[in-house]
Amino acid sequence: MDWKPRVLLMSIGELRSNEIETDLKAVETSLGTIDIDLTIMSPLYDEKKVIEAARRLKAEEVDLLVLVALHGACAPLLVLAAEHSELRTVIWALPARYSLPTAASAIGTLKEEGLESTLVFGSGNDQQIPTMVKRLARVAFTVNRLKRVRIGKIGGVFNLMTASYYDKNRLRQRLGPDVVRIPISDFKESLSKVTAEEVDHAVEKILQPIEVDKAILGKAMRQHLALKQIVSARGLDGVTLECHSELIKEFAINPCLGFIENEYVIGCEGDAVSCAAILMLQYLTGLCVTAVDPLTIDGNDVMTMVHCAGPAEVGEHATIEMGTSPSHVGKPVPLAMCRPKFPSDLEVTLVRLYGINLDKLHVARGRIIASDAKGQLHIEIKLHGGRTAFINHMSGNHYIVVPGDIREDLGLLAESLKIQILES
Repeated sequence: MDWKPRVLLMSIGELRSNEIETDLKAVETSLGTIDIDLTIMSPLYDEKKVIEAARRLKAEEVDLLVLVALHGACAPLLVLAAEHSELRTVIWALPARYSLPTAASAIGTLKEEGLESTLVFGSGNDQQIPTMVKRLARVAFTVNRLKRVRIGKIGGVFNLMTASYYDKNRLRQRLGPDVVRIPISDFKESLSKVTAEEVDHAVEKILQPIEVDKAILGKAMRQHLALKQIVSARGLDGVTLECHSELIKEFAINPCLGFIENEYVIGCEGDAVSCAAILMLQYLTGLCVTAVDPLTIDGNDVMTMVHCAGPAEVGEHATIEMGTSPSHVGKPVPLAMCRPKFPSDLEVTLVRLYGINLDKLHVARGRIIASDAKGQLHIEIKLHGGRTAFINHMSGNHYIVVPGDIREDLGLLAESLKIQILES
């Protein structure tokens, strides 16, 4: 996923010595080593020019402003830059020329004003500062992207998932994503426009091994292409589909083949909050993630998690498998599923966003010890915090599996979004 936060480096001060030029060059070089879209401005030390430059940033979709205090007597200009840009701001104080006290004065003002700002201190060669800047940039990028997210909704939330009921207005107000209703008649129309030639061509391009009857695969691909058209026409980032009571009974299809590519995020069983959380975590980490269900936890703290399918990109490889609809839907219906196989010994973070105000995250750490794609998507995870702690914090049936330990990044994001983390 080639999502890079946009960062603007604005240095405040005068280049009045070789030492200052050397320090600034070191800052620019160090920030150039991290995975961000970096823009570097020439140093400013004029109130009017600082204000004009900061105001222009509003229209340029910059995520993070990094201000470098080149020397003392910069606090008023640092404050003006942060105030007029209205961006999350990092002030980088250097260990010379009274840079730290002037930066501290500026940061004190910004915090009193309630503006999101962080003070970092060190030389231009300090290796920890670029790491912090990258984390803060991804947090700002996530917050900004969530405000532009649009999730299409076909059907409602599957009625058995009581913990996943939500208020679309509260979701938009709290985090930003807007849920857009797609009438079933529009979905039918989109399906009818997909030609047999388009289906055959798309099937030929599938990279994963196929173990599904051709007719079933073609039906699933027709639906995937119809959803792609809807996503493109309506500018959607994700789609939630109530497959059990809607798609399977009406059309004998479900959305699980759509995981073969990352054209849109799928919110399973109408779970719009989970869909928003998947997008949030992908923006934050730049990694593909997937939702799964906790099935059982044994006495050795190994949790078995299952699901119908998942994104091909999340595993070391994936296959297109034959699956069937669950028993509570009625007569079993054969379906085409994209199922990844996770690498063994992979450290992961489990995350669930929940709460009537969408202000809580249940977070747990674990290690994948086994994975299988036959029959269903199947993962076994050794919980680092143990079975009891996880059960005591369980809050629903969809948990998101994220590669690696993302707790530090997640903590920064939760602080920005005013979300409480409950870790087990």
